[in-house]
Amino acid sequence: MNPSPPALTITEYLGRQSPSASLLRRPEASPRDLAVACGVAAFAVFWVQPFVSYFGVPDEGIILQGAVRILRGEVPYRDFFSFFTPGSYYFYALLFRVFGTSIQVARTVLVAYAALYAFLTYLLARRACSRPASLLSACLLTLICLARFAVVHNWDSTTAALLTLYCAVWLLQTEAAPWAFLCGLCAGATTMIEQSKGAGLLLGLAIAGLALYRLDRGRWKLRHAAWMVLGAALPVVAVIGYFASHHALGPMFAAWLWPLQHYTVVNKLPYGYMQGIEVREAVSSLSPLERGLLIVSIAPMVIIALLPLLVLGLWAATTGRALLGKVETTPLAKFVALSGSVLLGVFLATLATNRPDFYRILYIAPLFVFAMPLLLDSRLVPLPSLSNLQPLVAVVLLVSFTLCDLVLGSNAWQARNVIDTRRGAVKSNKTEEIVPYLQAHVAAGEKVMVYPYLPLYSFLSATSSPTQFDFVQVGMHTPAQFEAARRQLEQDRTAVVLFDLTFRDVVTQWWPSTPAEALASDPMGDFIFSHYRPCKTLVGAFRPFEYMVRKDLPCPR
Repeated sequence: MNPSPPALTITEYLGRQSPSASLLRRPEASPRDLAVACGVAAFAVFWVQPFVSYFGVPDEGIILQGAVRILRGEVPYRDFFSFFTPGSYYFYALLFRVFGTSIQVARTVLVAYAALYAFLTYLLARRACSRPASLLSACLLTLICLARFAVVHNWDSTTAALLTLYCAVWLLQTEAAPWAFLCGLCAGATTMIEQSKGAGLLLGLAIAGLALYRLDRGRWKLRHAAWMVLGAALPVVAVIGYFASHHALGPMFAAWLWPLQHYTVVNKLPYGYMQGIEVREAVSSLSPLERGLLIVSIAPMVIIALLPLLVLGLWAATTGRALLGKVETTPLAKFVALSGSVLLGVFLATLATNRPDFYRILYIAPLFVFAMPLLLDSRLVPLPSLSNLQPLVAVVLLVSFTLCDLVLGSNAWQARNVIDTRRGAVKSNKTEEIVPYLQAHVAAGEKVMVYPYLPLYSFLSATSSPTQFDFVQVGMHTPAQFEAARRQLEQDRTAVVLFDLTFRDVVTQWWPSTPAEALASDPMGDFIFSHYRPCKTLVGAFRPFEYMVRKDLPCPR
């Protein structure tokens, strides 16, 4: 009687390779893997549906209103202020031109991103890991990644960076020059969407190139680097040429450098900081069972914050040992060297912004969640004592990530109040009086000053700012910029101002590094109250605003 083969540990199963463990898979060639990838992408589309019409993240008005300005013929930096590269503005302007200017068009892009993230996460993980482990990674990313479902440049740049990594992995496996060109092209596009992330990505690719060349000198040629540089240069040259032709080159470069001295001042946050989540106060008032559920539901936030550090630790150990010749340089080790180097560059760029809070780490999660199974892969990290616990770990992670997303997205799941706007209907779980009142008393296309922050109201009501700024924030914008906005408001003789009554209280929570001296005075606010009369306090889904009109005009009835 033949003895039965020894049972695989869960660790060995999750990391199990094809008969030749020295080769990385190409799951795109497997109908079964493509079916699984499409299935998890379809799940991602289903999972984010409650967020598509939710009215809950004020930041997305920045990109949307900038795209509308472009459609009116304005040029970023020259005609309106922006402090990041222009890719997102022109991307959404193009979509609005083709499909119409609506919030639904912009949100559909996020649905496509959710599907793409799940699809590529599975394919990247599957190259080195088992099918269940790869599916688990894609599901975990889907459950939490787009909990911040908002049209912001961060998701656009992350998508371009993820495509860069995907092309780089194909280059690693094929050595084909077209993949080098596409990798560089996506990296250049990332830089033209968000300069900090793009710079970090280029740094990561350079580190990866040096490491891979040291590991296998005979494989990589100068032509690979040349094609990649050519691809990366095309978007940059195109942008520079376009803005030079519109006499906006100087303002453009000044705007790209502006965040180094201003944005980072008020955005200094601790690593993994959870904005708007007061855990201590919540825990102290709960029963033991409720406390346990809360801890389980917020655990994924801690995991997401720790995961890039763990992946970078695996990268350093694996790549370092391979470079020192202490272990065999396998394709798996090269895969870790490549993906870890890319993550390192983007991670350092995130730290350089002085805002490595939970949401900023979440924005780059598609660049590292696929590597989660490798942390327990016996070929890289032997952990035999934990082998039998891993089915339980997988179940706990799925439950915990699901609960976390339900908590973070609870407002979206509960939203029932329908708000008809000029840019499409949205839903809120709170009372929203501002948009209906504004649309009832201000015609589309007219100018309204929303002060200091919430350009989303301008977008939804189809109004525009009378100044070159869609928002001006204390501590971030300079006194000269405040004065320019005040002067433009005065010259335009704008009839209506929406004044945020509680913004200074919010600043200390969301931008806690704002200098106290910046909060001590508000010349812009003083000007508004000296030239405008309060007419009605309106309750908003975010905060209350005062509807004000110029003092020589009557309040609306």
